[in-house]
Amino acid sequence: MEMERAMSDVIVILGVAALIGWVIVRQLRGEPLRAKRVVVLPAVLAGYAIVSLNGQHGVGIADVCCLAASAAMAGLIGAGQGLVMRLENRNGGLWGQLPGRGLWLWAALLASRILVTVVAVAIGAHVATSTDSIILALGINRLAQAGVIGLRAMAAGIPFAPEQDRHNGRFGEV
Repeated sequence: MEMERAMSDVIVILGVAALIGWVIVRQLRGEPLRAKRVVVLPAVLAGYAIVSLNGQHGVGIADVCCLAASAAMAGLIGAGQGLVMRLENRNGGLWGQLPGRGLWLWAALLASRILVTVVAVAIGAHVATSTDSIILALGINRLAQAGVIGLRAMAAGIPFAPEQDRHNGRFGEV
């Protein structure tokens, strides 16, 4: 049973690492920023993690403190990512690109998770070291970035790029 859980955790961590790699590559290349991709995926990640963490047994005050610290750091780093993102109006919609210096913020996110994990292990906050806590931090990070991007785009009067209609490859409302 313990071996199955460990293998499951490894698969989740590899999946999260692949997702992060995909996000970083897309951000560095630059792309149209659509509301669904910028907001919905992070909200789903954070929601899933919250539900999963809520269902775990033995959540103590140390876990809650570590999760709160992790969420705060992830949110601040995400806000920073949203601030450094280059935004412009292309073809009537929002387009964004993370400059190379934005990779330091991704490194800071990783370092913050390592720090929280080390502290959590030291104080016995095992729930805060779970894969669900990693997914929560990532979801909060992406939501914070989305919030800052959304505010910056509204201030500049640039709407999100239109959603792509997957059925015929045209853009429009979905």
